[in-house]
Amino acid sequence: MSPTSRHRRRYFAAAGIVATLALGLGLLVSRRETAPDCGSVPVLLITVDTLRADALSALGSRVATPRIDALAREGALFEQAVSAAPLTGPSHATILTGLYPNRHGIRDNGQVLGTDPPGLAAWLGACGYAGGGFVSGFPLHRQFGFDHGFDHYDDNFAAAAGNNPFALRERRAEDTVRAALAWINQRQTPDWFAWVHLYDPHTPYAAPEAFRQTGENGAYLAEVAYTDHWVGELVRDVRRRYPDAVVVLTSDHGEGLGEHGEYDHGLLLYQSTMRVPLIVSAPGRVPAQRQSVPVRTADIAPTVLALAGAPVPAGLDGIDLLPALHTASAPAAQPAYSESYFGAYTYGWAPLQALREGDWKRIQGVRGEVFDLSADPHETTPRNDAAAATRDARLESLLASLPQPARSAAQPDAPSAEATARLRSLGYLSAGSPDTPARWRNDVDPRDRLAEHAAVLQAQQALDGAHWPEAERRLRELVLDHPDNRVAWLRLGALLMAKRDVEGGLLSLDRAVELDPENPETRYQLAEALLRARRFAAAADAWAEVTRRQPKRAAAWSNLGAALLFDGRTDAAISALEQAVALSPGAANLLENLAQAQLRGGRRGAAIATLRQQAQLQGDAFPLAALLALQLAGEGDRAGAEQWLGRARPGQDSYAEAHLALAVAWAGEDRPRAAGHLRHALAAKPQLRDTVAASAELAGLLDAPPP
Repeated sequence: MSPTSRHRRRYFAAAGIVATLALGLGLLVSRRETAPDCGSVPVLLITVDTLRADALSALGSRVATPRIDALAREGALFEQAVSAAPLTGPSHATILTGLYPNRHGIRDNGQVLGTDPPGLAAWLGACGYAGGGFVSGFPLHRQFGFDHGFDHYDDNFAAAAGNNPFALRERRAEDTVRAALAWINQRQTPDWFAWVHLYDPHTPYAAPEAFRQTGENGAYLAEVAYTDHWVGELVRDVRRRYPDAVVVLTSDHGEGLGEHGEYDHGLLLYQSTMRVPLIVSAPGRVPAQRQSVPVRTADIAPTVLALAGAPVPAGLDGIDLLPALHTASAPAAQPAYSESYFGAYTYGWAPLQALREGDWKRIQGVRGEVFDLSADPHETTPRNDAAAATRDARLESLLASLPQPARSAAQPDAPSAEATARLRSLGYLSAGSPDTPARWRNDVDPRDRLAEHAAVLQAQQALDGAHWPEAERRLRELVLDHPDNRVAWLRLGALLMAKRDVEGGLLSLDRAVELDPENPETRYQLAEALLRARRFAAAADAWAEVTRRQPKRAAAWSNLGAALLFDGRTDAAISALEQAVALSPGAANLLENLAQAQLRGGRRGAAIATLRQQAQLQGDAFPLAALLALQLAGEGDRAGAEQWLGRARPGQDSYAEAHLALAVAWAGEDRPRAAGHLRHALAAKPQLRDTVAASAELAGLLDAPPP
């Protein structure tokens, strides 16, 4: 997103609200007398995925969360924090940038966050902070741009349980916390910023037995209790070394748990998923307090910057809450905007928007609803009386004034210039062209399709649990009853491919792409299916479409390279694989793929360099020492070949061939040495005897004395 005057607009200026808006308070702040020097105090930001505000015992939960409660008691607890979106990616983009989704551009998981604005890590880095990010769920993987500005970004997720291809990759809180503490404990000075994201309250709920809870929503609350324990471990260890560390804890969104017919999150904008906890703890600077005035997760970035003594950029949607926190006074009330494009992108239904001003809230889709949260905190009954009508008209006007920036090549989900150039160099001349198909209908309200969404969730639960016959039955029923359901076609296609029903799988995936051609994940599944079906030309075209939409996805570039290689387009394959390695230089498998392609393309020198890079990365675990020795022998580097062959083991790829090549290389100068290599080759691969027998020179070596 480029820095234009459009990004400086007041959201609600059309309605006459000026003083209460972010722009009015978002100018560069001068350092207050009470502010620290930038970099003198460490900052820890904890985001707990899917944590409802009322899941904390401090805010009414029946299950104790003593560690988070303790953090709340020593700092500021905001009882009415409002999330910008009920999805991990868009919400975290708001937390990290201080912008609403309609400005940072991330409306759904899987879209790529741009570098303008730079974000919290980069802003803190500009005044000397080292940044470490530690995330636990795949929607925050680096390929989606969330690593920008961090010096260290740890997104090492475990494979899904049982290698289930339909389950989301994540890692436990304990593993993420340990990784974060290892990095923090390596810091020698307090100028560090750590973002720790914990995913456990997200489905599927599977807390360790020690945290088991019974009763209604027990499985969810058990995950919250488990997460609370590890938040406590993290904060305790940080505060032991840095007692004045700033700690901010929040959530990206809540969980429906059946309220309003929503059991998970993402689709609707009711309080069950939009009200989140927000705690700001800064010992000696922020007195203990509870605030009931609504605040926004967009306020987190400017507040953290102020707490760190860093300048707050102009034009953010969020405001700095620190002036109010210093005096334990209520912050100035701000209109709080939220949106859900999940139904639009996932099903093709209308987007939902919401605006909260004080205790009044409007949810707008095909139709509008207005609620008085002071009298109806669970939004059970929309208001339609005269008093509500006045409030509703105001909120509707404010929503209508929201700018919706036009799509441009600089927006986050557009391909980078580098990615576009590389795709075009491979022959994909339409790369970078704008998307034109409408992805949703504005006459279908998600609130009217909850039963269909619930049926999709039931099918997904069967997939998560590896109950394949049940999953297939449910998915077939879904596409029969709802033939335009993109998700059902996508999941059915992937399941049929897993069952080796290639034709059925491809037909279903083709239908999914037809219904939603701009969904990169749908195209990813189709491309993967075409590659498995050995339809390499079509697979290459499909992978190119994926990389156009997700240019930072290394796996997609690697698979594009594989498809091109199998299709006989070696040079293009090497180019794609080079891009994969550039995106993920620490992935040994990508280096191996590139080296194999370089060898197939006759680029032995380049392959040797790639194999050396892989060897440096893997150390003693490097499995291609014999292959590297074989290539060095082919280049005439006998000493180098013998050195690497000494690190190889019988059974490794090219082990016998490398010894045979060295036997040939030494035959004219050192027959005993050549004979030794020949004997190793035959011991490792006896079928080479026919090759040896056909060469008088090699056959004669067998009579030479051993070296």
